[in-house]
Amino acid sequence: MILKTEHNQVRVVIANEHTNISCVEIDNQIIISSSENDSEMYLENIESTLDVDSIYDFVTAIDTNKLDLIKKSIDFNYRIGLEGLNNSYGLEVGKTLKMNIEKGILPNDLATCAMALSAAG
Repeated sequence: MILKTEHNQVRVVIANEHTNISCVEIDNQIIISSSENDSEMYLENIESTLDVDSIYDFVTAIDTNKLDLIKKSIDFNYRIGLEGLNNSYGLEVGKTLKMNIEKGILPNDLATCAMALSAAG
């Protein structure tokens, strides 16, 4: 995936599975280049260094104007999910979950609705 802005370009390569980040480049400069095992170690390192305090500090300090791309991504994914819930695509996993919520088979709670919406997208 390549993301270009007015000032920079970022390239991320994900190989074999969605958690295997094999390469990250910023302005054609390699930041991460690894095998699958290295990528797993990198993810484990991130998980071990993140804690509630550091996440809270980031969230309270970030300039929300810098989050425009994330806001757009949330909106696009939400719209895609709604499209999948309301129409017939693929295996219709999200749509089936939604129907089971409506029938009372599954609980109508935040977690189940989030599952249905994300599966539909």
